Amino acid sequence: MKTLTALVIALISAAVLFSAPASAEVTRAQVQAELAQARANGELPNYGTDFGYTAPVAKQAAKSRAEVRAELKAAREDGTIDAQNADRGTPAKAEQNRLATTKAKTDATAE
Repeated sequence: MKTLTALVIALISAAVLFSAPASAEVTRAQVQAELAQARANGELPNYGTDFGYTAPVAKQAAKSRAEVRAELKAAREDGTIDAQNADRGTPAKAEQNRLATTKAKTDATAE
C-alpha cells in the first residue's frame, strides 16, 4: 500500500511540475533578430558548404531553344550529323569492329 501511495504521489507531482507554462524570456521577433545578426557576423556554420557541397545554381542557357533547333536543322541538312554518326550503331560497323579485334588478337599471339 505504501508503494502504491508513493507511486501516485510521484506521478501527481511530476504532472504538476511538467504542466507549468513555459516562461518565454525573449520574443519570437528577438530570436529572429539574433539569428539574423549571427548569420551576418558569420557566427553560425553554413553546413551546406562545410563539406564541399553547395546548392546548385540555376544557370541561364547560352543559347535559346530556337537557336539550338536551328543549328540541329542546319547540321542535318549539310550532312554534319550523318558524318559524325555514320560509323555508329550499324550491324556492318559492329562486324568490322569484331573482325578487327579478332585480327589484332591473332597478330598479337603470332608474334
